[in-house]
Amino acid sequence: MARCARNKTFFFLLFFFFFFFDGEWEKVYIFYGPRSNADLLVYSGFVPATTNAHNAVRIKLALSKDDVEGERRAFVLKSIGLPAAGELPLGPDFLKDDVSAMLRAYIQVFVLSPATLNTVAVAIASKVCFRF
Repeated sequence: MARCARNKTFFFLLFFFFFFFDGEWEKVYIFYGPRSNADLLVYSGFVPATTNAHNAVRIKLALSKDDVEGERRAFVLKSIGLPAAGELPLGPDFLKDDVSAMLRAYIQVFVLSPATLNTVAVAIASKVCFRF
């Protein structure tokens, strides 16, 4: 039975070679989708040797619910276009992207002292240009 299966495979390959081969070998490219290196290793069994444009680490950012200044921080973040909670993908070129600026702004708002945070919130509410 195994010998019969080998013969069928051989004849199929022979048939394919003679009837579909046009004399020039072409490269075949396989795209596995926008996956990180970790996903490629787990689900496909390899990691690409070149830089993977889709390789990213997702950092979860959220304000603490125990923070007394949480509402004010959320207001400041919303005013500069950042959510109070969400995920930020950090790829291989995150220092060149806008992601770096977004992460820096989030961290700056996160570590503001209550007095400075109050000053910033008042300036935003009164539409005064403020830089920190």
